[in-house]
Amino acid sequence: MVYFFFEPTKTEMTDKIYYSKSEKDTFNIAAEFTKVLKKGDVVFLIGDLGMGKTTFVKGIAQALGIRSRILSPTFSLIRTHEISGNSKINTIHHVDLYRVGDKDKAMEEILKEFLSNKEGVIIIEWPKKKTNIEANWVVQFEEKDSAREIKIKNERKKY
Repeated sequence: MVYFFFEPTKTEMTDKIYYSKSEKDTFNIAAEFTKVLKKGDVVFLIGDLGMGKTTFVKGIAQALGIRSRILSPTFSLIRTHEISGNSKINTIHHVDLYRVGDKDKAMEEILKEFLSNKEGVIIIEWPKKKTNIEANWVVQFEEKDSAREIKIKNERKKY
C-alpha cells in the first residue's frame, strides 16, 4: 500500500512526499511521477545503496511501456531504453555514476552528448559524483521508520 502525504495531480508535483513499504509501492510512486515527465527532463536520484533508486527507474520504465529488463547500470555506467509507441518520451537514459571518479573527463563528454539529446529523459543515480550537470527533478530516498520516504522536487539542481 502506498501512503501519500499529499494527493498527487497530473499537472503539479512540486515538493511532494511519498512513503513506500514495498517494491510495488515504489513502482506505483514512479508511475505517478511519470505522468509529469517530459522530453528533455533530467532527474537526479539521491539515496544510499539499496534504497530503491533502480526500482524507481523500473517503475518509470514500466509506466512508459518498456518491457525489457531494467538493470542497474553500475558497471556499464549508462543503459539506454528505447520507447516505442509513446509520443511523450522516446528514450530513457539511465546513468549510474557510483563508480565514476571526480572530474572523469571521458564520462563528462559522454554525459554532454546525452544531455544534448532532448528527445528522452535522463535519470542519474549518484549525481554528486559529477559536477556541471543540472537537473530539473530531484528524487530523494530516505529510510523513515518502517518505510522509505521518497521526496520528489521539481527544482533546478546542479552538482
